[in-house]
Amino acid sequence: MLRFVLIAFVVVLPLRAAADEPHPVEILDRLKPLRDQWLRCVATQAKRLLDTARPAAIVADTSIRRCQRKERPIRAALQQELGPAGAARVLAVLRAEDRTNLMRAIEKQRAE
Repeated sequence: MLRFVLIAFVVVLPLRAAADEPHPVEILDRLKPLRDQWLRCVATQAKRLLDTARPAAIVADTSIRRCQRKERPIRAALQQELGPAGAARVLAVLRAEDRTNLMRAIEKQRAE
């Protein structure tokens, strides 16, 4: 799903990359260890806030915000490969997808 969203996003807002430049999905594959660290941080933060009365959206946003330090290496690598504008677009897609998935997981966990 994430790859589909990312590819669709890149098609809608082209990165204007040269033919020999790597595709954002290839870059993200290489950055998987960094992304996994970031997602573990976000999940840990969300778990700490799970039993609060805060809505799932607030828990997700707070968790993502608290893990900005873990996002920095991803942003830096994307900027090096895609430039600042391309990196910002890719990160926006990633954050939106991760936020949606996190909210679903929170709501599911609270319903159990």
